[in-house]
Amino acid sequence: MKMIRLEKQNTRKFEFDELYRALTDLVSFLDEDAKPDDIEWSRNFTAILDFQDEDGSFKLFDSYEIPVDARVDFCYIPTYLCSAILMKAYLTDPSSFTLKEKSALSAGLKASCARNLRGHGYDAFKGQIEALSIFIRAGLREFIDLHPDICPEFTAMIEKIASSFHDRQAEGNFWGPWKESYEEEIRAVNEYFSQRQVFVYGTLMTGETNHHFLQDSTLIGKAVAEGYDMYKVGWYPAIIPGDGLAIGELYQVPVGDIPSIDRLEGEGSLYEKRCEWVTCKGESHLAFVYVYLRDCTDLERIPAWNDDYVWYVSYGSNMLKERFLCY
Repeated sequence: MKMIRLEKQNTRKFEFDELYRALTDLVSFLDEDAKPDDIEWSRNFTAILDFQDEDGSFKLFDSYEIPVDARVDFCYIPTYLCSAILMKAYLTDPSSFTLKEKSALSAGLKASCARNLRGHGYDAFKGQIEALSIFIRAGLREFIDLHPDICPEFTAMIEKIASSFHDRQAEGNFWGPWKESYEEEIRAVNEYFSQRQVFVYGTLMTGETNHHFLQDSTLIGKAVAEGYDMYKVGWYPAIIPGDGLAIGELYQVPVGDIPSIDRLEGEGSLYEKRCEWVTCKGESHLAFVYVYLRDCTDLERIPAWNDDYVWYVSYGSNMLKERFLCY
């Protein structure tokens, strides 16, 4: 993993190469899996925390006194990137966050509200789309669902932006200031906010008693959630954190169907809805997972695999753990 180097540039004497290198490093780190137990990942994460300004931003200049276009590129965009990195880490493991880290996340998100995510001048709407995509890569919709109170200002801003994109599509208004079309981008954002990915492993699976709750959903494929053990609770299974694997299915679910699934699972009392990275078709997906809240000490454990084993001989990309798990 590449080590991140973040340095404040002086507004009168600066190096563009260093500015763009820092942005590239942040983009690459955003795409890394959040691994609090990994030394190199933690070192980069700490470097980002230490770089935050008192105003909550992560600007690459020592002042905002620069032309507006450069201010967007080197003050606001790095703030979006660093805040998105904190968001992704918090989604992955909120229990690992200290008060300092949680406060840094809240302050970074609040600083991200300064321009309503918009770019500069005639590129204002294009810039908003690009800024939105940064947070989408970090699990924006899941974060807003699960942690709306971390930064109420940020939550309100995202809801307002999502509503404006919905209105644009309803009105057929896909055009920018130069009459350039943003139809593909607007439709993609609306589709993103209209659905959630959900990992199921019990009665919601294909052919099971409660599968009708997913009648309007799209099956992405068989999936695996690492770090969970499965137990038999009467006539249905339950998973809790452990050292095993939970095997199930991954679905794209209309957002309007999530509340009924929450009620079915007894979300908040019997199960807790969490965000986890699950493996499906060799790729990682951020998905909602329903985790059992009660004691499983005296319950029968359900093994992830059958008792029969086969030899698995592989080479090339099939040696990757993610590719193996998809089988």
